[in-house]
Amino acid sequence: MWNATHSRKLSHSVLIVAMILTAATGCGLVRDRDSASVRVTQLKDTNAPFETRDNHTAFVPRQDLAAKIRSSVQDVSDVTVLQRHQSAYVALATTRVHAKQAQRDAQRIIRSTAPTIKRVYVSSDESLVNHFHQFAVAREHAEKMGSNLIMNDIERVFPNAH
Repeated sequence: MWNATHSRKLSHSVLIVAMILTAATGCGLVRDRDSASVRVTQLKDTNAPFETRDNHTAFVPRQDLAAKIRSSVQDVSDVTVLQRHQSAYVALATTRVHAKQAQRDAQRIIRSTAPTIKRVYVSSDESLVNHFHQFAVAREHAEKMGSNLIMNDIERVFPNAH
């Protein structure tokens, strides 16, 4: 005699078999992607900038500008200025809760101190501050340090920078 218990057991069995077959054949709920539109990038440990090598770089640490900002802007705990052609990129660590005023002050100081710099980009992004500092220290000690990580940070933090 066929009853509700048998019916429930049968439907559970059918469901389990269907799930096993789906998993075994590689079918799933993830859509297939067009391989032409997928861009594969290599992920790097953001705390290991010395692993990237691109030593042909125009980035120059500007310690003079960093010192001027450090002495003129309140609550700055760390600042690194990198210049590339006519652009300055400033990584600014501040103890202020709202760093916007410190960023504006740093931008004003660079524009008044270095008139050949046409574009100034300032950020308090922690990763950017860390990587810029490591890059400047490596350059100061004449160590080979790649600029790929710096370029990745600039593209991430300043997407409109040219």
